[in-house]
Amino acid sequence: MLAFVLNVHVLFPMFGELTLHLGQAVSLLALLLFGVRAALIAAVAAGLGLWWSAGAWIMPLLFVLETAVIAALVARGRAMVPAAVLFWLLLGLPLNYLMATLWLHLPADVLHISVIKQAINGLLNASLAAGAFQLLVNTVMKSPAHDRRQTSLLRQTFAMSVTLVVLPALLIALFLVNRAVDALGQQVERRLQQQAQGYALLTEMYLDRHQTAIRLLVERFPGGPASSLNQALDQVQQAHPGFLTMVVTDATGDVVHGAPATFYDRVADAPAAERSVADRDWFRVPRETGDVFLSDGFIGRGFGSDPIVAVSAPLVADDGRFLGVVEGSLNLPRFADLEAFPNSDDFMLIVDRAGQRIHAPDALEVPILAPVELPPAADRRLVDIAQVELGGDRFFVADASTIQGWTVYALTRTRVLAEPVERFVVAFGLGLLGLIALGGWVARVFATGVTRPLATLSEQILDPELERIRLPADQRMSPEIVQVCDALDRARQLSLRFQHELEKEVVSKTAELRALNRKLGRLAIGDPLTGLLNRRGFEIKAGAMLDLVRRESLGLVVAMIDIDRFKAINDAHGHAAGDECLRKLAEQLREAFQRRGDLIARIGGEEFAVLAVTDAPEAQFARLEQFRSRIEQQRVELGELMLTFTVSIGAVASIAEADSEIDELLDAADQALYASKRAGRNRLTEGSDGWPARS
Repeated sequence: MLAFVLNVHVLFPMFGELTLHLGQAVSLLALLLFGVRAALIAAVAAGLGLWWSAGAWIMPLLFVLETAVIAALVARGRAMVPAAVLFWLLLGLPLNYLMATLWLHLPADVLHISVIKQAINGLLNASLAAGAFQLLVNTVMKSPAHDRRQTSLLRQTFAMSVTLVVLPALLIALFLVNRAVDALGQQVERRLQQQAQGYALLTEMYLDRHQTAIRLLVERFPGGPASSLNQALDQVQQAHPGFLTMVVTDATGDVVHGAPATFYDRVADAPAAERSVADRDWFRVPRETGDVFLSDGFIGRGFGSDPIVAVSAPLVADDGRFLGVVEGSLNLPRFADLEAFPNSDDFMLIVDRAGQRIHAPDALEVPILAPVELPPAADRRLVDIAQVELGGDRFFVADASTIQGWTVYALTRTRVLAEPVERFVVAFGLGLLGLIALGGWVARVFATGVTRPLATLSEQILDPELERIRLPADQRMSPEIVQVCDALDRARQLSLRFQHELEKEVVSKTAELRALNRKLGRLAIGDPLTGLLNRRGFEIKAGAMLDLVRRESLGLVVAMIDIDRFKAINDAHGHAAGDECLRKLAEQLREAFQRRGDLIARIGGEEFAVLAVTDAPEAQFARLEQFRSRIEQQRVELGELMLTFTVSIGAVASIAEADSEIDELLDAADQALYASKRAGRNRLTEGSDGWPARS
């Protein structure tokens, strides 16, 4: 009954769902106390208890076989623990592996861990039985069948050495590895949550960027389908490669233009019925709601049969009439670009509002636009993190939602946790065998002198405040005792180092990833030398300011500034001097153009750009002339070297009604800059784009 109750109600967690069971120790103790028959009955009871609690129906047969083999070895003069070692090395491990593979169908990532755990558990039970037997016969019981004189001092010493050395080391090491695995599991879970949130944010920004592009397109062309809108459609499609195709419809739902032209030519001459999209949600919903619409994934038609997601917005006239719809089809394979730093174990899965697969790596074996089901893994033997089974593999998973209602999953193979745990368990099992062998050797050499040192070791092992295990000088009487002490200390230090290294590695990798993300973000739109925007950053922000200028009926001045004879400075004084001139020029730009409506950038080697929102261009030209004069008068110190340089400026003004884009204004300012160069440098040349001509 004790064996049954222990295996039903007293299961000690090792890590995750892997537990240590002590019922078999009762059957092995019964073997030493009462003989084979009582031991076999207790083994059956222990196996039934484990079948009851864990569902392992084959455990009664395995326990009976283990008890019978150990009984035969003990009858031939073997001690309990060495007999258990022989059984598990020769029969136990192969049988458990066969059982786990054929009947229990354990996942591959925990198969070896579970099998080795069973062997460790078997040695633990044998050690408990041997130690309990010695304690009972030496202090409590005086059984005629087990008289103390019939138990050799070697066996008693060996049993006590196992009890005082191996068991405490085993339990403490298991406790430490349990904490280490839990900590690693928590770190994996936090990393997954951070990845899911990061992927969701990237997906959200990706969708929002394309929705914004469609919204701005219809806001710029409220007059409906026209050649200007068609031209802009081509530009937007080229600027946003995420759009597989783009179309414009009239108020009845007929496609009247598309981009790219190679796609549109397929349906341009088709009958009107084939060009009608009036039944599509991306046409009906914007027409009815008057707002931007993001569809779920679906199979396109007309332009092809690709799986797409539609982003659309209505074209509405100033008098409120519905004129048509502008739609962009997002290319689903492009979502793979959102995966940051992919490796063989981490994956991203994107699901739309309808639960359909938008993006998933091929390894997950989820067909595109198929309903996504993430069946939870019933077996969580390592850590209690959400796990799923996909494509014949197991993954830890975390999810996050976007503001568009999509769900983004971050997955990582469970082997990222199983492999380090498996390596540790194997090393621990070998270390345990080494400790048992070492304990037997010590018992044989010092049968009468090991009790006191081992008792001291036991106390130190159980003291959590001690960092190192050390024997007093009067107990370090032989190299063997010192070896036992050092082996236990190394085992403890190995466990602590294993935990600390895992924590440091996860923290280091997380910090590196964050730093790299921040660096990539800065490099994308910034100039590392001057700290100003680069050309890409300037065009992004200038485009937004140009839209504001047009909405608010303001004007702006765009200027190009170039250092005169910059190559001569580099040739004469070196690139360090040239870089210092660039930094000084950037500092002066920050001081001169710091209003809310000002934007400055370094867009080339020694070329800088300035954009100023204004309703008085003359005042901005005057600011530029003052800036030119200030640069002419400044001195650049480089050690003992004093440098001076001048700049040439070309500036152009534009009013809200002008159709010029940022690139065109920059080109116009560049032409004015060249005029300054041709006129002798160190001067400002003014241009115009819509303002009254300068007198």
